[in-house]
Amino acid sequence: MTASTFFPSMISAPAEPAIPIVYEDSATDERSLRIHAAIQLRVPRSGIPWLDRMIRESRRLDAKARGGAPAGAAHDE
Repeated sequence: MTASTFFPSMISAPAEPAIPIVYEDSATDERSLRIHAAIQLRVPRSGIPWLDRMIRESRRLDAKARGGAPAGAAHDE
């Protein structure tokens, strides 16, 4: 008796790698870096309208909690 006798479907070769492989081109890499930088630096210049709005709102809420206007608010609007 072998394991394949009891579990034939578990012994077969995997259909996909355990970790997905993503092939990106330079345009995608640049966009990904821009998005990541916008999120980390909290600068609403990702190029994605909903993400930029979310960053602005986050900055507004933080400024409200501190009791002032967000730094550079006039430039981000």
